[in-house]
Amino acid sequence: MLLSNVAELANSVGSDSSVGLFGYPIMIVSLIGMLGSFFLWYARMIFGNLLFRWMFYQLNLSDTCIEYAWFSLWFSHHPYTKNGSTHVKPFQKTTKLRVNRTNEPKEEDSIATSNISEMISNLKVNFVPSYGIHILYRNSEPLIVSISINTNQNNNAYNTEEKTREDIVIWKPRHFLTDYLIKFLFPCQDGVNNCNSVIDMLEKAGVAKEFLSFNPTYPQSIENAYSVFRELLCDCFYVHTLMTREKTTIYTPYFSQWVLASFKEKRAQHTVILDEGVWEDLHNDVSKFLKSKQWYKDRGIPYRRGYLLYGEPGCGKTTTISSIAACLNMNICVFTLDSQTNDTSLNSLFSTVPPNSILVFEDIDSIFPKEEDEKKSDSATDEVSHGRSVVKTNTKSTFSTILNCLDGISSQESRIVFMTTNFKEKLPPALIRNGRIDRKIYLGLATKHQFYKMTQNFYPEEYVKEKVDEMWENMKEYSFGMANLQGFFLRNETLDAAVKSSKNFEMYMKEEETQTQL
Repeated sequence: MLLSNVAELANSVGSDSSVGLFGYPIMIVSLIGMLGSFFLWYARMIFGNLLFRWMFYQLNLSDTCIEYAWFSLWFSHHPYTKNGSTHVKPFQKTTKLRVNRTNEPKEEDSIATSNISEMISNLKVNFVPSYGIHILYRNSEPLIVSISINTNQNNNAYNTEEKTREDIVIWKPRHFLTDYLIKFLFPCQDGVNNCNSVIDMLEKAGVAKEFLSFNPTYPQSIENAYSVFRELLCDCFYVHTLMTREKTTIYTPYFSQWVLASFKEKRAQHTVILDEGVWEDLHNDVSKFLKSKQWYKDRGIPYRRGYLLYGEPGCGKTTTISSIAACLNMNICVFTLDSQTNDTSLNSLFSTVPPNSILVFEDIDSIFPKEEDEKKSDSATDEVSHGRSVVKTNTKSTFSTILNCLDGISSQESRIVFMTTNFKEKLPPALIRNGRIDRKIYLGLATKHQFYKMTQNFYPEEYVKEKVDEMWENMKEYSFGMANLQGFFLRNETLDAAVKSSKNFEMYMKEEETQTQL
């Protein structure tokens, strides 16, 4: 481009007869000036880059990598976040933000609006460091943290939404002079912008002392980018592990990548009430699978397991998955096959499932058209037409791609898949055959065993078998799920009130049915 501009300049000069003898010197001077400016800019760029690399170690993190989540949680509990930051913004949880650089917001206390002074004194505002440059210290060593947000146009022809990505760049001084200059300009202050101990950070965050018996130490090694940032990320991982030990990590798709959506309180097993022996059987099966990797390898069987939970709505399918993940300390990846999901994004998501995760397809029947009659549905399940699947879906992903991701050549090993549906009969047989779905478990309407267990859970101090027997006699002729039963108990604060209301249980069910149809 530069040469073409010079050529155009020469032609214009040469064609202008008024320039005369002075035309060529002007052309030469212009050429030298343009080339000099170009080489000067290029030299400054190279020199600046080399000088910066000589002065700092650099670590780049993006919100698509798990280390980003580790650092964000560590940063949220650093003294700088609460005491030292001069550039903050109010915390606001949105669907665009995948990881929050803040402590989890506490539930707001009820405040009487009549007393404005009490409202002000009890007002809770959460702040997070704003986008830009932040200088903080770890073990009295400076770190420069740059937080930025980038918006790129998605290249998907079917989706014109903009993709927002948050990036974090961390610089660590390499030499004493740079270190001294930063400390001179931004003094290190304990409790303000410096954290000397991960244990102190976790204690202030409310972690019980019995969990802090281990103090991470790192062997001495030659200082380089690997050793410097490995120690930092080890601290971040330590904080992340302890702070989320009682929580289940939930991932959701964002374009073609998995992103951290939230941390959910672990669901205790005793709060999940299924029919007798069902939960224990499922838990044992998943536990056995997790310990059988070598057994699968020795027999040449793909190391993956699929489960289908089916039954009426409100019978505990999603709750069961949450409790299994909590008991086995696993994460959950909630896969939503919406109308914009195509084959490329589907393959990308299946191949990048975070480790130690359960892949969940909720209401899998919703991806298939609902207006097909039984004849079309039967013909659609014929999977041998020209070697392709002819089952139609409500997404841009073909049914053959879905099957290939589940157990084809491109499918991932070491994976557990859970599917839920209220209408098992609407699923194509090819989707739930053995090898793709290994166990099909029915979670149906409330049984007598479940009724008695939930009653005992709701009214442990008032539980009297004779009263529960009376209530069961009033309600057993009706068909209801555990969600209906839970809603009924929430309306009645005491067991006596529940027994009395059970005489009008038919009216309660009609109200529930009316509200569901609205």
